[in-house]
Amino acid sequence: MIYEAFSSQRRVRTLRQLQLSPANFSKLQQKTGLNHTSLLIHLRKLLSCGLIEKEGKVYKLSQTGKLIYGTLDKLDRFIIAFERGIDFWIEHDLSTSPEELLLRLGDLGHYEIVSCKNENPMCFVERIGKILSKSRWVRIVSSISLHIYHFCLPR
Repeated sequence: MIYEAFSSQRRVRTLRQLQLSPANFSKLQQKTGLNHTSLLIHLRKLLSCGLIEKEGKVYKLSQTGKLIYGTLDKLDRFIIAFERGIDFWIEHDLSTSPEELLLRLGDLGHYEIVSCKNENPMCFVERIGKILSKSRWVRIVSSISLHIYHFCLPR
């Protein structure tokens, strides 16, 4: 039943809106762009599988809905991050990377893969320097220690 609820982009869009804030029917209709009948059908489905609840005229995510939506959001971010560098992830052996780290791939968000194919390995220093100079904030995952950038890291 829950898989079926997530099989509709319209229901997922409705859940996304409710994750941002509880809303009444007309506010949901405005935010999702769904017509009256369509939204009503999708809300009934979400209510019947326990993903949302209604208090008075206001719809909100249920505790179960929050938990499941949070898990779906993590999966969504993981897939987006994976697809962004799909060639890299496919052609590299990830078996030596800790599974806990790989499962958090979605936490990378907007990332850039820095590669120095057949070049001096120190080209990383120049390329990472350029990225750092353009960035407002960074998160670095590296298989080598970049001690020359220690001044950029929080203490």
